[in-house]
Amino acid sequence: MIARLSRLRQFGLAYAWAKLRLKLKRQNEKTDYATWISLFDRKKDFFLKKEAKTFLKFSVITIQPNEDTINAVISQAYQHWEMCVGLAEPKTFADQRIRTMTIPPNTQQPENLLLDLATGDVIVPLSRGDILAPSAFHHLARESADLIYSDEDRLIDGVRCDPLFKPDFSPELLHDPSSIGRLVAWRRGPERFRAEAEELAVYDMLLRLSERARTIRHIPRILIHRAPQTPPRVALWQHLLAEHLARTGDEAHPEPAPGPAMRLRRSLPEPPPVVSVLIPTRDRAVLLETCVSGLLHRTDYPNLEVLIIDNASTDPDAIALLARLAQDPRIKILQAPGPFNYAAMNNQGAAAADGEILALLNNDIAVRDPGWLHEMVAHAVLPAVGAVGAKLLYADGTIQHAGVATGLFGVAGHLHRGLPDGLPGYGGRLCRVQTVGAVTGACMVLRRAVFLDAGGLDATSLPVSYNDVDLCLRLRARGLRIVFTPFAVLDHLESASRGDDLEPEHAARARREADVMIRRWGRALEDPYYNCNLSLQSEQFALAFPPRREVSHDRHDR
Repeated sequence: MIARLSRLRQFGLAYAWAKLRLKLKRQNEKTDYATWISLFDRKKDFFLKKEAKTFLKFSVITIQPNEDTINAVISQAYQHWEMCVGLAEPKTFADQRIRTMTIPPNTQQPENLLLDLATGDVIVPLSRGDILAPSAFHHLARESADLIYSDEDRLIDGVRCDPLFKPDFSPELLHDPSSIGRLVAWRRGPERFRAEAEELAVYDMLLRLSERARTIRHIPRILIHRAPQTPPRVALWQHLLAEHLARTGDEAHPEPAPGPAMRLRRSLPEPPPVVSVLIPTRDRAVLLETCVSGLLHRTDYPNLEVLIIDNASTDPDAIALLARLAQDPRIKILQAPGPFNYAAMNNQGAAAADGEILALLNNDIAVRDPGWLHEMVAHAVLPAVGAVGAKLLYADGTIQHAGVATGLFGVAGHLHRGLPDGLPGYGGRLCRVQTVGAVTGACMVLRRAVFLDAGGLDATSLPVSYNDVDLCLRLRARGLRIVFTPFAVLDHLESASRGDDLEPEHAARARREADVMIRRWGRALEDPYYNCNLSLQSEQFALAFPPRREVSHDRHDR
């Protein structure tokens, strides 16, 4: 009953009516987008007008809009706006708030003429065919950020489809024009569109605005229905991004990648820092030999040491392998007797490490990409980055790890788990470096100083599970980002060496550790990089029924 009242308060009578309608039709609650819209995205204009308490004026600028685009602005629940329209031929409109300008042929960046015409507080550019949701200005008016973006979907033959529920802001979102998307708004200022940006003028404007913005806000609501649009020219996209990186002092070099996406190539410091690879193990000689062989012979990194932390192996083959590996000057064997404690073993390895960089690695990891460690270290050395995770694949080629969302299944879950490798993923997220809530300790790279400053892994309360997520949350609390890169790819036979947490002998321990995480972190488990409109019971970006309230940490303040 309490949960039902909470949903009624959050979504209003529309929620109750939609639920009753489904019940009367003797339908079970569906999980498709049309049902989601009917339940959670139909707040009446009466309530929106009643709630509007600010008086910002919006200036929409648009070139040759169609009738649907214009009508969607006229129909806004929040009515304090003007529309600056560029037309090829003179035309008047009945609504005096629609101000028109005839654009001479061959005018470069005619949007600048419309900027001169605008008198509002906030600029909202619209492309031809894009349709604002009736509540768009209402939600924008409630914000005071320098730059705002929202979620979106597509409108095909009058039907809404393909919702894109985005993460909150991180710098990587700026690397792709589609990541922030089609509804953006910013406070009117002296900024002008650049002619050399051509059809990507709005994207170029966003890059430049972001460099000076103090606050960037994501509104986790569908506020625009986007029309089909020609994909950006890759060469122009690359050029504009390279300029942005140069202006911000980032020495990365953008280059096209499959997806389509843009990969930022980063150089290592000179000389490259020593990487200490920490491998907890017990028996399972075949797994360990494969892992170490991949490190020593198939990893293209010039400066590494391997620390194998052995938890009292008794298998003769494992003992013989450890004795043989100990002869290699790049390898140290550390003894860790007693009950298996993954966190304590990694902490022991970190204490004995000589490297500036730590690479936590399970013994069931197999190297397939020689450049994986270069890629991860190049991100890990950045001062704003706390830890870096890789894309890990099961033996059948499906995804095991592509970043972790905190809050899934109560504590955490792996995004895109089980999806075939090679697909772009939800909103292209499998093609892009991105900030995530956490990454798995099965393959985690971070600076040793950062690891030690955070206190290492919690070996007391989280000896086996969730200690990696706990570490990532502590790093985030220190203002550091957790980064996933799809350009470091390894194979992972998950939990092959210690068993599955669902097995009876491990289930009770896993439940205790999950309870520790929930008590310790509470609302901090709400992941700003996993949209509140997405389900916490799915790793495949299913819709949430109902959506959760907006999380409190979705503002990017500088």
